[in-house]
Amino acid sequence: MPRSTRTRLAKQRSARSRENYSTARFSVGCRNNIGLDDCTPAQLALRYLLAAFIFDTAPVGTGGHSLSPSTLTCYSITPSARFDELVLVTDAPDNVTGYLVPTDPEFIGIPGLRIVHIEQSDYHMLHLPSGALMRVTRRSTVKGRKLPPQGLRDTERGWWTPQHPLSAAEEQAMAAHRLPSLDAQTLLAALITRWNFRDPHQTWAASWFYDPFDRPGDHQHRAWGGPYRRLKGAGDDWHLEWNQCPAHPDIAAMLTDPIVGLSDTIATVHNSHHIELSYKSAKLSLYRKPIHGRI
Repeated sequence: MPRSTRTRLAKQRSARSRENYSTARFSVGCRNNIGLDDCTPAQLALRYLLAAFIFDTAPVGTGGHSLSPSTLTCYSITPSARFDELVLVTDAPDNVTGYLVPTDPEFIGIPGLRIVHIEQSDYHMLHLPSGALMRVTRRSTVKGRKLPPQGLRDTERGWWTPQHPLSAAEEQAMAAHRLPSLDAQTLLAALITRWNFRDPHQTWAASWFYDPFDRPGDHQHRAWGGPYRRLKGAGDDWHLEWNQCPAHPDIAAMLTDPIVGLSDTIATVHNSHHIELSYKSAKLSLYRKPIHGRI
């Protein structure tokens, strides 16, 4: 890729992702694209699973455990998607890791995710079922992609390492979240790789906790009884409903954005509460109610 093209893409990406410029420059794609959706099949499978557990406050097959990965939407997290790794940059890497990696048979986090190496504020992870790599870190500049040592057997916090095979609860959760079609995986994974993105012109923001632009009206919505999110579907047809931030037109605007959107995605507005996103053969219906309660 020409240096000028990489520079332009990195500036465009970092302006919306809030990644450090050097990190964004390292992460942009090698096919003259912004690098958010080109990835290995293993990465795609992991990102779909992250979407299934983070954008659902009570994923099926988990028993609705209170220590849910969906709590991570309350944290300040900047994703940095690479072709063969997903990096989450946060000020609280140990806390974030605690919601992702299983610690006992009752809490499964993201089923199959294991700690393989800890180095200062870097927490390297391996997803056993897919083989995908993931990292949680405090460092804002993240360039390396070298596979870390994998001899870790135990951690002080009790996080499971690859020495722990899939538990019965993890197998149950994985069975309840079988991989959908490739187009649906790509569409749902796009929610993860653009988590907390925001438009520099303040026309949309994909924060699931608050509106970073402090816009009036529906953007300020807080539901009684706390957040409620449900992501459900199979094959090509999916449905995401929620009762707090962000406003659903923001999600549609983000995924159809000419710079950081998912290419070929089309948004169809059905009514004030329902927008349908189409990506090739996959469809994702977005429902968001401006008053407390479920749809």
